[in-house]
Amino acid sequence: MNKAITQPVTYRFNPHGDHVLVEVAGKWLMIDTGADLTVGNTALFEFGGLPFPCVQNYFGFTVDGLTKFIGHQVDYLVGLRVLQHFPFIINWDRKEISFFPPGHEFEGGTVVPLRRGAGGLLVYFPLKFDGRPVEAVFDTGCPISYMPRIEGTPDGTADDFYPGFGTWTTQLYRNHVEFGDRGFDMKFGIIPEGCLLKTATPWLCGGAFLKSGPIGFDIARNKLHLFSNN
Repeated sequence: MNKAITQPVTYRFNPHGDHVLVEVAGKWLMIDTGADLTVGNTALFEFGGLPFPCVQNYFGFTVDGLTKFIGHQVDYLVGLRVLQHFPFIINWDRKEISFFPPGHEFEGGTVVPLRRGAGGLLVYFPLKFDGRPVEAVFDTGCPISYMPRIEGTPDGTADDFYPGFGTWTTQLYRNHVEFGDRGFDMKFGIIPEGCLLKTATPWLCGGAFLKSGPIGFDIARNKLHLFSNN
């Protein structure tokens, strides 16, 4: 897992529960742009030829707890302090994630700017929600997208969880969004009162945006690249 990345390397990922779970050297990694640190049961996480500090508990998240909640083994939750070193592309249709060497710069695609939040903890991106501009956190660790208030057409329900709060079921509402040069309908839920997740941002977007087409994450340069499926 600590072999230097000197050329693009592609892994198949398991979209279990719409989380991005990739097996590398026998360990299951959850790719989570909604976290800055890496969580695991070791003091160090080694990836791409570099060592990174690892914590056992992050705002209540532990890999043992994640494994239990999602029903799939998680050995490391990998956050921004690792991901900012390695540009990567998530291709949901192919169930592939490709990591590129540090310093690699993507060419082509539609560029969507990112903004790092206070302390670099979160990454924000612009979108249009039913025609009006909003700014949301891009959280690949969150399979459900959330909005601050009820809007749109009711369309099913979904279950979610947050450590320290527990599980809940949210009503989903269908709305139209524009993301770079992409436009599509997607569903948003409402985070329950009292959940710490609700204080992070009014808008939280994850799995559904990954399904809109291949996305290149260049976190070091604060850019997303939206690629075609061709």
